[in-house]
Amino acid sequence: MGYKSVVNRPAGNRAQALSEIWKFFRATGWTLHDSASKTVEALAASIDTSGDLVNATAHGFVNGNRVFYTAAQAADVIGGLSHGTNYFVVGVAANTFQLSLTQGGAAIDFTSQGGGTHTFERLDVEVLPAGVDITLEKINSTAHGFANGDKILYRGTGTAIGGLTLNTFYFVIAAAANEFQLSLTQGGAAINFTSTGTGVHTFGEGQRVYKSNGENADRIYEYIRIYWSTANAVTFDPWYLWNATTHVGSGGNTTYTNITTSETGSYLWLYGDKNLIFIVCKVAAAYTSMGFGHVPKRFWATLTTLTSPATSGTNVVINVANAADFIINNYYQMVGVNGEGRDRVQVTAKTSNTLTITSLPRNYASGSFIGQCPSTFSLIAGGYNIYMTCSASVAGLTDTSTSGGLASQMLTDSAVDPDTRGESKYVMTPLMWMESSVAAFAYNDKYFFRIPTTGLAAEDTVGVGEMDAGTSTSDPNTSTTLKDNTKAWGTDVHAGKVVIITFGVGVGQIKKIATNTGTILILATGEVWVTTPDNTSQYVICTEGYRYFSINQAMAYREGM
Repeated sequence: MGYKSVVNRPAGNRAQALSEIWKFFRATGWTLHDSASKTVEALAASIDTSGDLVNATAHGFVNGNRVFYTAAQAADVIGGLSHGTNYFVVGVAANTFQLSLTQGGAAIDFTSQGGGTHTFERLDVEVLPAGVDITLEKINSTAHGFANGDKILYRGTGTAIGGLTLNTFYFVIAAAANEFQLSLTQGGAAINFTSTGTGVHTFGEGQRVYKSNGENADRIYEYIRIYWSTANAVTFDPWYLWNATTHVGSGGNTTYTNITTSETGSYLWLYGDKNLIFIVCKVAAAYTSMGFGHVPKRFWATLTTLTSPATSGTNVVINVANAADFIINNYYQMVGVNGEGRDRVQVTAKTSNTLTITSLPRNYASGSFIGQCPSTFSLIAGGYNIYMTCSASVAGLTDTSTSGGLASQMLTDSAVDPDTRGESKYVMTPLMWMESSVAAFAYNDKYFFRIPTTGLAAEDTVGVGEMDAGTSTSDPNTSTTLKDNTKAWGTDVHAGKVVIITFGVGVGQIKKIATNTGTILILATGEVWVTTPDNTSQYVICTEGYRYFSINQAMAYREGM
């Protein structure tokens, strides 16, 4: 499968990084499963230019809500609005709303419907100390939009409200149109406010849970919780089940990983699709990374469905559509069709349409799956260990203490991956990671990750079809140019090619060239040097360029131009 690079640019502060990550999930098709926020999507055809209305059934907005508007792409913006801009909701009806530049202001005139899908996302609520009522223990905020039971994150720029702790989740209770209270538990008692605090108090979702939505979405999901945590960090928790009503989940382990960001100087790469997502953030020379999702189905020789319900117990005989490819004494996955759970089970006997399971920990509904199912996974602890999130039962699995993760006896096929670049590789199979020291790999999906020779992050920038090379003679260049006074290029001979900084200031950057003069390369629209090269910077010009990211002995991404 291929990966789509949606973000490859400075991330700014943590709030911007989190916003980019959430937008990326929407762009790649993952489903928003749980959020304290409210996001409404509307197709272009639902924009009423005569009435300046957005038609959205049961949108849930109220007058005064502050929303963030994004279009599918810049050319598709609704006439009268600007992509990536905050607006206020006005003129609310059950299935329509309007937008204004100010709270309670005049509705904006829509001059065109735009194109694609328009997204309106309710933003966090900001409250000054004057809005904190320590007598009645409530927060006053016009059209806050929260509902009882919402789990929200409290942040602030100054000292915390007495009784609250910054960067902590609370539950909304006693919500009214313009006020709400907070509790430590869902439906619990109101927290006693002892002081109004200082600075700006912010109440918002702080976390979202997304669900994979790829080619195996009818069988197996990956749930990932993304939320604020410690300073300058975005935290990722993998789950195999998540309840959007109670806001809690179940996972194969309790470990999480953080993506470290910075208020300045962060650089963010996001790669993925509906099945898998990989995230890398670079602050100065330090990398942090995260990967999760499920292995997309290519072929599974052994996979069938239950034709009747199965009851927990020992030596359980289950009825299946086809038992022909199952091997006696081998282990397989059971995946509940209704979210019952997932278990690793052993088959000890079979007929053409039955399998005998040594021990079945739970009941499974008709239609549930058994076989070599695609596996969900999550890269944990900065890339050092890899844990599978797909199995509720880990009996019989080996939890390695080194860089491998979980291994199973599930597959028997073996092969050695040809290695043309001299790199060791992991091979990912359903519920299996093998150590890089193992010569023969068990495989089924033939899904490979590149592994560096050390545990550190590494970047290899590779050019294909090298056309020219040199050293920049300008100190400094501009943010969109590279100059070499020793050259005498023909006008635009390098248009459409890529330039890679191979040494010196700005090393590792790869940029598209729009045009060139005899001595100056001009970068394509939207391309900006993150670190502007100087007269120490060596470069190559190629027809194609790729950057390989190898993070903590776990995986690689290829970004191409």
